[in-house]
Amino acid sequence: MKLDLTFTQSELHDGDIICFQTDITDGKLPDLESQGLYSDPPQFYDAMFNRVVVLFKPRFNLAGHNQPEFSLILKRTQDHEAVGYHFLTNSKFCDPFSQMATKVGEHLKHDPIKLRFATTDAANGKYKDILKRGLNQKIADIISPSSSATVILYEKLETSVIDLEARRWLRVTWTGLGNIPKLVYLIMLPHNSTVNDLLLELSDLLQSQLTPTGTGRFRLYGVAREEGTKRSFTVSDLVKDIPDSIELYAEEIPRPLLLLIL
Repeated sequence: MKLDLTFTQSELHDGDIICFQTDITDGKLPDLESQGLYSDPPQFYDAMFNRVVVLFKPRFNLAGHNQPEFSLILKRTQDHEAVGYHFLTNSKFCDPFSQMATKVGEHLKHDPIKLRFATTDAANGKYKDILKRGLNQKIADIISPSSSATVILYEKLETSVIDLEARRWLRVTWTGLGNIPKLVYLIMLPHNSTVNDLLLELSDLLQSQLTPTGTGRFRLYGVAREEGTKRSFTVSDLVKDIPDSIELYAEEIPRPLLLLIL
């Protein structure tokens, strides 16, 4: 406010609130900001207006692992004045993903670069999509405006999320010739790999499971449980195009069917 203006000139009306604070010297501002404090009322009320409580839950419940549920206060909007360091560039960060990963990492005592997040369906709280890193993404873009509580799932990884995003983990259930689930394999491939690359990796893992009378030829299909649909993949399909929501199964092609294909 300009002290030489009247209330009318300042457009103040009944019910308006005037905030005041003790004068802060320029030398004290960096110290306040380093503590995560706000140096003036507009910053404080902006933070209060844009604060959102996010509930974090583990994506997978693994026995013997420290994976608590907890809540953190985050800011809906892009915060270019955040105090902290970008865990990828070691510079002052301004993207909400890094802020969120850093806060969650501090809470879990886990390296933030080895954390992966996923959004949830507001209606049932189930897994929805993997949350990708992006400098232009705001917390407001990933929270649910129609729900009173925002739930984000987290995973504690053994590898960097950067390496992980350059590759694709695929969970494949092997059914053999009898089309009965037998073994589950986790296979990691570059995003530009094909289904044929996946089947070759699977073939190496299955050497002890194959019989001499089998064909040694495989095919991959996916099942979308919620939709009740089944989809077959060709060897030229890219693994990056396989939806996360699909459960993958691999089977050995029976000899009569193989003869028809050939």
